[in-house]
Amino acid sequence: MEFNKEIIERSLKVWEFDIDNISTEEIQHVPLHEWRITTKDKPLLYVENLQVCVGLYAYGNNFAFAAHINPLVLAKNEYALDVNGNPSYCNRCQDLLTQLLNYNGDITEPFKIGISFGVTPIADTEKTMQLIFSGVEEVIKRLNDLGIPIIQLENIYEPEFIIDSLNNCLITPEPNKAVMLPH
Repeated sequence: MEFNKEIIERSLKVWEFDIDNISTEEIQHVPLHEWRITTKDKPLLYVENLQVCVGLYAYGNNFAFAAHINPLVLAKNEYALDVNGNPSYCNRCQDLLTQLLNYNGDITEPFKIGISFGVTPIADTEKTMQLIFSGVEEVIKRLNDLGIPIIQLENIYEPEFIIDSLNNCLITPEPNKAVMLPH
């Protein structure tokens, strides 16, 4: 479900974000099973309610990508399935690669890529989690082969976060806490 401005504001208040210092007009929500990239009008991406889900994100150079991936549900288009219906690749990693390759700005710094885990990871997701990890490795390798610098960030455990592509930081619910990206 796509959140409108009012729902975004309510959600940010519930999760105790410092909304006095966040322009909710500039936020784009990333729904479950979906991905989004920032735009000039919406330079902030909001990922929320990662329970068993995983947040895949990348940012740098005034660009950001975020995906809300459910590692349990294979009925959506998050994974490519083999002939037996088993997951064989994480499509969101390909979406990320495609968006980074289509980036048409000047690359003045490395792109950063990371994964955030939800609050209740489940052991049954080992196969799909491995597909996300190997997909991220493939994205990094492909971009490095093309001379596009990328840094893999340490995994985090934040069920709600905002990516600010203008300031190149990850904003978490704790007031006044912005994790600045390494340069």
